[in-house]
Amino acid sequence: MASERIGDWTKEELKAYILEVIEERLQQGFSYTQESDNRSPKEVFESIQKNRLKRKPGQPSTLQMLREDRDR
Repeated sequence: MASERIGDWTKEELKAYILEVIEERLQQGFSYTQESDNRSPKEVFESIQKNRLKRKPGQPSTLQMLREDRDR
């Protein structure tokens, strides 16, 4: 690639770079999961349920807050 800045690259140069990165990651066995996390999907779901934040009594819902912001 001739340029040092990605913003100066041509569309073809950018495509070639993206394909290069993808190929590297595929060769390395790139994983989107943490290797130390050997939990089953059920265990992950249960953890999410257990650690979910709950609204305090009288606290507006997310939808109510979005509507308030929109109406400002």
